[in-house]
Amino acid sequence: MATEARFVPGKSTDPEGVQSSSAASEAAVPAPDPILLAAKAGDAAAFENLMRKYHDALLRRIMLVVRESNAAEDVSQETWVRIHRGLKGFEGRSGFFAWAVSIAVREGQRWLVRKREVAAELPDVAARERENPVDADLVQMCLQRLPEEFREPLLLELWEGFSHKEISDALGIPEGTVKSRLFRARERFRALWETRNQGT
Repeated sequence: MATEARFVPGKSTDPEGVQSSSAASEAAVPAPDPILLAAKAGDAAAFENLMRKYHDALLRRIMLVVRESNAAEDVSQETWVRIHRGLKGFEGRSGFFAWAVSIAVREGQRWLVRKREVAAELPDVAARERENPVDADLVQMCLQRLPEEFREPLLLELWEGFSHKEISDALGIPEGTVKSRLFRARERFRALWETRNQGT
C-alpha cells in the first residue's frame, strides 16, 4: 500500500513524495571560494592559483580595449599588480571576476591615454637635431641612454621614416613587438628629454 505524501510546514515535497527542508535550498547557495579567501588573507600560492584561473579570460578583455598583443601582456601584468594591492579591500559584492574585469578595463584605458599623450608630447627629435646644435647633443645623449632594443626601432622610425612593417622586416621581429617597443622607447625618451632639458 503506497504511503501518502503529507505536507509539513517549512518543507517541500518533490515528485517522489520526499520532503526537503528549507536548509537544502540554502545549501544550494555557493560557498565563498576558499582560494579567494586564502589569497585575501595573504597566501601567495592561493593568489598564483587565482592568476592561473583568470589570466586568459582577463587578457582577452584587455585585448578588446588595447588591440595590441604585446601591450595587452603589459597591461595584464599591471592589472594583476593592482588586483593584488586591492584584494584585501575586496568585499565581494560583484563577484571576483567582475571586479577583476573592471580593473583590467580601467588599466587598458589608462594605457590608451598614455599612448596618446606620449605620441603627442614626444619632441620632433630629428628636426631639433638639424636645427639646434645644443638640442642635437641632448638628443644623442638621450638616445644613447635608451636600451638598444628600444633605440633601434625609434631611429628607424624617426630618422629613416620606416613604417612599422618595414621596421619589423629590418629587425626581424613581429610587427606587434615593434609597436610595443616604439611605445616604450617614446615614453623613456620623453622622460630622459624632460630631465636633461631641465638641467640645461
